[in-house]
Amino acid sequence: MKTIYEIPPRWEIQDNPALLIEISQTGMTLCWTSNDKKQIEGIAVYGFQEGESLADQIKAIVAKHPIESVAPHHVTVCFNMPATVLIPDEHHQEAQEDVLLSLMFGTQLQNAKYTDRIVEKGIFNIYSVPSALDTTIRDAFPSAGFFHSNSKLIRQSIEGNQLQCLIFNDAVKFILFQNGALHFIQQYSFNTPEDVLYHALNCCQQYKLPADQTKLLLHGMIVADSQLYKQLYNYFIDIQFDPLPAQITVASSLQDMPPHFFSHLIKLVS
Repeated sequence: MKTIYEIPPRWEIQDNPALLIEISQTGMTLCWTSNDKKQIEGIAVYGFQEGESLADQIKAIVAKHPIESVAPHHVTVCFNMPATVLIPDEHHQEAQEDVLLSLMFGTQLQNAKYTDRIVEKGIFNIYSVPSALDTTIRDAFPSAGFFHSNSKLIRQSIEGNQLQCLIFNDAVKFILFQNGALHFIQQYSFNTPEDVLYHALNCCQQYKLPADQTKLLLHGMIVADSQLYKQLYNYFIDIQFDPLPAQITVASSLQDMPPHFFSHLIKLVS
């Protein structure tokens, strides 16, 4: 595994914190918060190394951060997997879930399949998780709550038009709200800033939104002096970094980090 950054909580400051884990096929993030979820106590981000056992890497990360001080019912695991399909309530048929995933992403027989229902949006999220990853993380946190990241992110209420861009170490996720309604959520791998710009402009073009009139909200691993930010700023006039909610504070050990690096995690904790 590769450590991207690692600022674990100070246990003497916050006893028995809540723990959020976001896990994908390429990496794993741990975010500790206070029990009331009003303060972020620590963050650790790891990338998985190709050619090494995924299960062994997950176990190594778990071993680095003993969870004896975390109440089991305070652990939330969010899968961030690309094989996910959103279905409106009125079109959902449980018997067709496997068929839909197979049509979109190929045969899913070796994967674990799950369904989240987002009641307030009237949507089902059907998704699959690689079996080895699913088994390992569930063995490590048997009492955790399990969801898909998208199921949490689409719950937010937005006014007007907004394209959200969430940058991971090797992937980018776009969430488009048009006139306050969710229209699009999709994740792509990328290698260059031009890849991200292409997907952002393509999303606007598909939904007939002029880029220079669309608010672009940035989360994740991007800074203002980066080439990626400069590329996006050439096309998006209204571009902002996602702030933390006013009621959320961060531990002193995290105050040097830009808040938008982990602002999306608060949406997953909520």
